[in-house]
Amino acid sequence: HDAPLATMLPSFLTFKLTLPTDPFFLCGGPLGLLLVFRNDVSFGRYKEAFHHWEVACSSLGNMMLMAANSSENVDGVKELGEASWVLARTLQHEVSGAFDPKDKYAKDVRDGVCDEGRAERLLGARDKLHRAKYDIHRVVDQFSDEISNLDKRTLINTFNQVSTACAECERLYATPIPLLYTRHTLKFLSFWMVFMPFAFYDVFASSWNHVMMIP
Repeated sequence: HDAPLATMLPSFLTFKLTLPTDPFFLCGGPLGLLLVFRNDVSFGRYKEAFHHWEVACSSLGNMMLMAANSSENVDGVKELGEASWVLARTLQHEVSGAFDPKDKYAKDVRDGVCDEGRAERLLGARDKLHRAKYDIHRVVDQFSDEISNLDKRTLINTFNQVSTACAECERLYATPIPLLYTRHTLKFLSFWMVFMPFAFYDVFASSWNHVMMIP
């Protein structure tokens, strides 16, 4: 079925822009591997980041349990719980980017921290995550007179696991998939999608004006 306008054009202007289908079928496999590799790397990084987040939260909970079991300072344990929440909330803010606005984070900190001065010092710090870690170290030092050196060392070692998990989360957030690989995949996919209709022109020749190419 020829297009209606084709009969109105001079003969030297009536030509078909078609391409063979074999190159597209051959390139489909490598393109699929590129896309699958990118998705696999993305989900792998998400799984790794979620694992480190779980390690940080569980380690903070273990610290609170150890402090509550070893010390009778109820106010100190509450302060440790508050500082642990601030650290988890700050880590969430640092790795969420634009999805967690600064105003919302500041409001949560002011509402969750009893000491207004400590909240303002945290919000005014250049590295908020480092400031939150310092506050936990300061709270742990309050238990020095009540708990043994072994218990204090255990608390510090547990907090070191938290710091490592935080560093790994920041690393994953700050180092995305290499941009060069993303650009090559984008170019490959763009060329494949732009020129694919020319290869399918003859495949859908039986439809009226090749209308089946539209989907």
